[in-house]
Amino acid sequence: MVNMTPTQSTKILKPQAPYVLTWDELNTFLSQLGSLKVPIDYGASLAKHVADKKLGSMKTHDYHLLMQKLLPLCLRGLMAFEPQMATMWLSCVFHWVCVKVWNPNEIGSLQEDVAFTIYLLKKKFPPTFFDIMIHLLLHIVDELEILGGEGSNHTIRSHTCPLKPLYFLKKIFRKF
Repeated sequence: MVNMTPTQSTKILKPQAPYVLTWDELNTFLSQLGSLKVPIDYGASLAKHVADKKLGSMKTHDYHLLMQKLLPLCLRGLMAFEPQMATMWLSCVFHWVCVKVWNPNEIGSLQEDVAFTIYLLKKKFPPTFFDIMIHLLLHIVDELEILGGEGSNHTIRSHTCPLKPLYFLKKIFRKF
């Protein structure tokens, strides 16, 4: 049940969702992201996009860098605990799906991690968050299991391009 807060007038304020950042939290996130030091040519254009406050025009490598490595680091302490943990699990899943070499023995645990991540997301995010892109994670891991560790990286990369992390990020940073 959502706790509504009555104001002095006759209006009732609905609380903000726990996964949406306020303007102050968003500015803190962007300042943390902009102040990170990364090797040359690893995330060089990331700082430019943060300075312009236009995360929507990054290249695919910058999206992957942001989603897999930097998002859990920069969101620490800004969100409520459970949406933050769901975001961190999703970042870990993206990282393990996008690695160059897989251990075929770990595919079963990756399937469990994807299922747990989707459970965490369904627990804290609204139903409108879930469409085919979130569901596609399950099929990517199934394809990994079918194709095995070698030679399947090209196929997985072609599937992760539609899964641009911006899609997920825009759902968190709706006001941005």
